[in-house]
Amino acid sequence: MKASEIVMSRDRNNVSAILVKAESLYNTCFFEHGLILFHRGKALAPENEEFRLGIQKCHKTIGMD
Repeated sequence: MKASEIVMSRDRNNVSAILVKAESLYNTCFFEHGLILFHRGKALAPENEEFRLGIQKCHKTIGMD
């Protein structure tokens, strides 16, 4: 997660770094924070299926479905 934070400090809209940080947050049980980043990434790269899947798994884990 540290590497993605460094990249995001230089380029806030780096889609790859957003995805890595969102996955890291999800995997460390920060589901809501991960969900926010998955949504941000989806807004920047709507064609990227990984963000849609990340949103789905966060919703399922949080109990929003």
